[in-house]
Amino acid sequence: MNRQIPDCGNYKNNALKKSEYQENYENAGFYYEQMLLYDETYRAGYGEYGMFLFRTGQKEAGQALWTEYKSKETMLDDTVSRNLRLWEKEMTKSEEKS
Repeated sequence: MNRQIPDCGNYKNNALKKSEYQENYENAGFYYEQMLLYDETYRAGYGEYGMFLFRTGQKEAGQALWTEYKSKETMLDDTVSRNLRLWEKEMTKSEEKS
């Protein structure tokens, strides 16, 4: 019997979305953090986590993530997502206001 094991990233992504949809934000935040620990070069992952923090009103955590993202920008992969673009836009607006 040839059984395929699901990709770890897919599993975490599905668990993460389920937690967020069920408004279990503590678990969702944990999954986002684990995703970035698993692959700290995953550019789109920063956008996903950043928008989660933005949607849940966690401004300080979002700012800390933005600082980390900017410090690692040259080593990040070239993945792009809608949430990454939205997060970059929101954080850039926030910086301009400061």
